[in-house]
Amino acid sequence: MIIQKFHTETQIKVSNTRLLQSIVNNMKQAIINKGPRLILYSAHDTTLLSLNSALQMVTIKCVMDYFYNGVDNFETCINQYPMFASNIIF
Repeated sequence: MIIQKFHTETQIKVSNTRLLQSIVNNMKQAIINKGPRLILYSAHDTTLLSLNSALQMVTIKCVMDYFYNGVDNFETCINQYPMFASNIIF
């Protein structure tokens, strides 16, 4: 699924631009005390996987290394599907 959905830069941008813009705008508003200090988003595993790809925490190279070459590179990239109750905190 990682390889099919988030392989090209265009796919990554199209699937994440609105979410990342929303996160950045909310952070800017919080910094100048014009918005809420805490915002919680709820998402599915595919959204987390897509966001991790946009943040370059998941790359095709690390997934291929893990599954095809047996390189356990968990310290430098996420090489498994997001598990139940996974989260990203900014």
